[in-house]
Amino acid sequence: MKQIQLDPGRLPAFALAEIAFLVSLTSADSNVSHLAAKGLRLLSHAERQPGAPLNTSIHEEDRLKRNPIYEQLGDPNVMVVGMFYTNFLQNLPGGLTYDVGRVGHQKRIRTLIRLIAYPSAAHIAVWEECYWRWRSLSELIIESMPEATDDPQNRQNHVPISMQV
Repeated sequence: MKQIQLDPGRLPAFALAEIAFLVSLTSADSNVSHLAAKGLRLLSHAERQPGAPLNTSIHEEDRLKRNPIYEQLGDPNVMVVGMFYTNFLQNLPGGLTYDVGRVGHQKRIRTLIRLIAYPSAAHIAVWEECYWRWRSLSELIIESMPEATDDPQNRQNHVPISMQV
């Protein structure tokens, strides 16, 4: 088991997992977003194991700034709940805190992510993936609107995303 934990071959998998978790943070489903935050926390724990291989693409100073943010994102004392459960959860024991609903959870995520000061290649990949997902979703919504397809001028100038380069 120790051999697997210290294998330098796990670094690319960690980079891909970080990108996947950061993209999943933007999910409209609060459960998916919350699980992605927990995944980022676990990733930061795995990178800090004694003897773990070092990711040379991130400077030590930047890693020291990033890991506490990932810790806060996946804090096990934070619960994401809907408005319906707010009154019940106000009196939870053990110092639990909660974000009220999807909007509160996303505000918390944006606030914490802004604290990561350094840009990295992973952030560019995350931004591009989120952008193309948003654009594809927007196109589906626009195409489903009757007024968008009724006007011949709109149909003539519209180029689907799948056809764009």
